[in-house]
This record gives sequence, structure tokens and C-alpha cells, in this order.
Amino acid sequence: MDPDADPEPVLVAVDLGLRSGVAWFGARRGLLRYRSVSWPDRTRFRRGAPGLLGEVALPVVAIVAEGDPHLGRVWARLAARHGAAFELVAADAWRPEVLAPRDRRDGHGAKRAAVAWARRLIAASPCRAPTSLGHDVAEAICIGAWAAERRGWRAWPAPATPDTPVDLDALGPLP
Repeated sequence: MDPDADPEPVLVAVDLGLRSGVAWFGARRGLLRYRSVSWPDRTRFRRGAPGLLGEVALPVVAIVAEGDPHLGRVWARLAARHGAAFELVAADAWRPEVLAPRDRRDGHGAKRAAVAWARRLIAASPCRAPTSLGHDVAEAICIGAWAAERRGWRAWPAPATPDTPVDLDALGPLP
């Protein structure tokens, strides 16, 4: 099948902030790309965010973001401009489906667990392993995997439902 004849739809996940994590998920291939971006102020954030959508030359069908609702408006406008769905979620929406209860006891523990989980998902994806992985991009990867799975896309190497969070131990050792 010619990949150009049926371009793979893409979901963009964003952990919002002046230091943002961004992850791109394809409907068929899962995690395609991830990165962290830092902006010195909100003005540069507004100017820089649109360029991120073009980093993967596939149609963006959804943007899912977590964090500052004011920064979320920038992504909501981008989504509307590209004909994509937009959803602003809270951490308590995705964490119960991705992280085990022991990993959600406090914010710091949840961020550590998100980094460990994201490293394992990266290892199972075609993406290159990071030299370092901050919690912003790790959480974007977790948000994206959760949102992709909700759309029926294959996002992670182990099944996860609200009743059975991803078992980090079952995913194997950290790379």
C-alpha cells in the first residue's frame, strides 16, 4: 500500500508550560517523535507553538494538552486552524490509567514514574533513546499514549485500562 495514498493521522500531546514536552503519536505506528521545548516568555510561546505541528509531515487530527489553560488556548486555536480536535485534560484524568496507585501518591513520585514509563515506551518504539528525559516530555508521552489508546490507536506495548494500569515491571528493564 502506498503510504502517501493514506497518510497516517497524528495526535499531538503537550505538557503545557514555558518549558513544554511535546509528543507525536501516529494512529498505526504509535510514538513517532518527542521533544522538550523552552520558551523565555508567553509571547515567544505563542509564536513558537505553531512551528511544532509541522515537525511531523502528517495530518494532525487531535491535540491533547495538560497544564496551564491560558497556554492551552494557544494550542486550541492551532487545533481549530488545522481542523483538529482539541482537549485540555488534568493530570488526574490520565494518571490513573497509566500509572499504578503506588506511583501516584504525590506529584514528585508521579513524575518519576512517568519518566520511567516513558523510557520504556520509547524503547519499544522506533524513536531513538534519549540522553536525558525530563518530566515535561515524559508526561507528554504518557498523555499522548493515554489519548491515543482512548481513540483506539495502538499506543503502548502493554494493554492498559482504567482497571489495570500499565505495570512498569511487566514492560521489562529500563534501557
